Amino acid sequence: MKKDQNTYGKLLKKGKKWFAAPLSAEVTTDPATDPASDPATDPTSGPSDPVTSKQSLPEDPVSQRTKPLCLAPEVERELGEWLHSNQFLYDRGCISYKDTQRKTRILQEKATSLDPPLTAAELRRWIHSMRTRYGRLTKAMSGSGASKPPMERDKWILHIFDFMGKHIVRHKATKTLGIKEVTHIIVVLF
Repeated sequence: MKKDQNTYGKLLKKGKKWFAAPLSAEVTTDPATDPASDPATDPTSGPSDPVTSKQSLPEDPVSQRTKPLCLAPEVERELGEWLHSNQFLYDRGCISYKDTQRKTRILQEKATSLDPPLTAAELRRWIHSMRTRYGRLTKAMSGSGASKPPMERDKWILHIFDFMGKHIVRHKATKTLGIKEVTHIIVVLF
């Protein structure tokens, strides 16, 4: 058993999350059963001062942004037409919308057939971002943003993804219950 404690605590990894052990807690790890205690892969096995050493601090996976997916205009047009012909991918009223295995298989087949080939996750992200962008472009604007003319790319998205218009459901923003909205206050005195 290896016991490790310093003035700053020890950074530990449980699954995909990192956390700092309390300063007063004693951390024990077994190198035979804990693969994270391997000095070659353990980010805390470097210098003993994690504040001054950037090598010992883990990277935050949340702050890492994915690379933007840049596709050729012909490929994007083809994907828009393909998505329109596969209604079960975006229409929640379709019976096979919840068939995730079928959707994943179809997305994987289409992603690998593209030039350059994509992954199913990248194709799913592209579809999601195009649907979101279409929804934002069709949303009624107020204020100074309403007078801006749409850019060429925005016009293209509005034209290609016009079929999604009836599948986007807008929800009214929920109002919080404030003091001004309370009409009756019941006071119970004992």
